[in-house]
This record gives sequence, structure tokens and C-alpha cells, in this order.
Amino acid sequence: MKKLIILAAIAATALASCAKTDNLYKSTGQGDAVSFGAYTLRTPVSRVGGEAGPQTLAKLGKTAGPGFGVFCYYSDNSGGATTNDYAAGSPSNFVPNFMWNQQVKGNGDGTADPTAWSYEPVKYWPNEYTGSVTDEGIDKLTFFAYAPWVDATASTGAVGSETEGITAVSSNALTAGDPTLTYVIPAAVANHVDVLYADATSLKNLTKPAGNTAVSFPFKHALTSVVFRVQTYIDSQNNTGNLNDQGYDVDTHTTVTLKEVYFGGTLAPSGVLNLATGAWTPAAGASATYSKTGLSQTVTKTKADVTGIEPITLIPQASATYNVRVVYDVVTTDANLSAGSSTVTNDIKNTVTMTLQAGKRNIIDLVLGLYTVKVTASVADWEDADAVEVDLPANN
Repeated sequence: MKKLIILAAIAATALASCAKTDNLYKSTGQGDAVSFGAYTLRTPVSRVGGEAGPQTLAKLGKTAGPGFGVFCYYSDNSGGATTNDYAAGSPSNFVPNFMWNQQVKGNGDGTADPTAWSYEPVKYWPNEYTGSVTDEGIDKLTFFAYAPWVDATASTGAVGSETEGITAVSSNALTAGDPTLTYVIPAAVANHVDVLYADATSLKNLTKPAGNTAVSFPFKHALTSVVFRVQTYIDSQNNTGNLNDQGYDVDTHTTVTLKEVYFGGTLAPSGVLNLATGAWTPAAGASATYSKTGLSQTVTKTKADVTGIEPITLIPQASATYNVRVVYDVVTTDANLSAGSSTVTNDIKNTVTMTLQAGKRNIIDLVLGLYTVKVTASVADWEDADAVEVDLPANN
């Protein structure tokens, strides 16, 4: 009766959500204020994050929420030079000298996408030109962003005394290099954070836009996530993974209840995320298990999401084999028993091999294989046993 079949499917999940200047070479007057916008790269299974667990872009932009953080690098190219333009792999001139961990908040209430994003103090686009006001601007800004915003100590980048979640961002020290954040996977799944970073491809070396167009940040998932679905499979003799024929449904007298789910293996406990590239520098892998107990989900042959458990968000890593364990009860009503029912608790383990890719939602299908107890009877003919000779006393 105890059988667990695991099927792993990977679904792409991407998402998305977005300023006075000094030492001007030739100014045309005060520049336009830098304004921000945000948008979501939507897919059928996309989930926008930014707090513990999944949330929508609307929630990310709610007034009461943390919003997102912005780093901005100012490239002063006096005289028409491009020496200080941002270039990948050559960050010697690039420091967060225009914005550092700037909090940007939406005006939403959590029920609809926000219509505006704001920050304080307002910054203005550099307004320097090579010759005349018709020339192209030569000073530039490069932006990087992440979510959810965390309040960090500027000189060190440390996030208070936090030991889990986003624990640090790169400091405001004028040390050249891409901005980064440090993430430690929380022990409790309920505290896992859906960390986002903005794809910086279109955010580098920007001159003042025409019409004061907002700078929009296309956010993506920095982490990978693991979620579960569950169903029963009755009287399966040779399940090859094709569940088009899902067998019989559970008998009306019987209820299958999912109680606990465990996922573990060798996983990076923490890592440093480069906000310019989206690449992780993970810590050495260590054995870890993430679990959810106290579930009470009725399971049928119809596949359903496991409820009551947040997505497990992990640092991406190459293909590996992971351990999966589930605990579920099979309760059958029986008036002939003193308790009125029989309860069988099944504690089943199996393994699954997956590649944990950034921005991917890894779906693990838990198929709880059950077998009905079948009763048959047969009657055999009597057979003669071997004769035993008994000597009686002589009768004289």
C-alpha cells in the first residue's frame, strides 16, 4: 500500500517590476527629475515576489510594502569623452555615487498595480552636453535594482543583525565594482524570500531621455523555487509516469490526507548576487532539509497544488538528486471497529533529479500510490492423512 511516485516538471517563471547633479560641463538649466516605472515579464506561471513567499506586482508596489532598492552610478564624461562609461568586466571607474540603496515605493494598496513610484530625495538627470543644446548628452547614469528593499547600514551594507534572508548589500563606500546583495536561505520555509533583480541590459549608460521618460526596471527571479502538487493513484501496478489513466478514485468510505512534506539534499546555504549580471557566487553546498508539517489536505485522483506551504526558494545550482519525503494518512470508516475507523499512516521516501535554474519554478508531483485490500476465498477437498497403526492389547 505504501508507494510514492515522484514526477518533476520545470516551468519557466520570470517576472519583472522602477533619480541635481554637480560639476556640469555645460548646463541648459536644471535637468528633469529622474522618474521610475515598473513592469512584469509575464508567463502563464509567473509569480512576482518581494516579501516572504510569493506575491503580485501589486503587492510589491503597495504603499505599506518595502518596495525595491536602486543603485545608480554617475559617469562624468567631461569634454565629450566616454572614458567613464560603464563597461562589463572593467568596473574600475564605477561607484554608487548617485544613488545607494535608494528605496522606491509604489502608491498601490495591494489590490491593483501601482500607478506611480516615488523616492526621496528626488534626483535630477545630468544636463551636460558636448557643444550645443542640440548635441547628445555626454554624462550618463547606470541603474541597478533589487527587491524587496532592505534597510542597510550605509558604511558596511549590513542589514541590522539579520542572519537570514537578505543580510547585506554592498556598502556606499566609493569602492569600484558592481553592486551585490547577500542572501541566506531561512531555515523555515515560511520565511523564504522571492528575491528579484532588474535585468540591467537596458539600464546602462543612459543619457537624459526625451520627455522625461521613466526608467523602467524589468525584474526577474534571482532564485529558483520548488513547489508541490499531489494526487492519488489507486491500484497502479506499473506506473511509468503517464497519468492520463489515473486509476480508480478513492472509495467513499476512505479519506487520504496529506500531513507533511520534506525536500532536501546538498544545497548552497547562502550566496552573493551580482545585481549587474544576475549571477550568483554560492557558498559551498551543505546538507539541508526544508519541510512543512501540520498540513491537512484531502487528496484525490485529481492533481492539485499542495496548499499551506510557501514555495521553497533556493540558490540555483547544477543538476543533482534530492530527497523527497511525504507523510499521509489513509482513514477508512468502519462501524465494526471500536474507534469507528481505521487509520494507516504512511511515511514514504523517494528521490528526484533536477537542475535548479534561476527564474524557474520546479514542480514536484507527489503521486500517492494506494492498493485496495482484495479478499478471495477457495475451498479445498478433504484429503486423507497417512494411516497410523495402533497396536491394541491382546485380548486373552
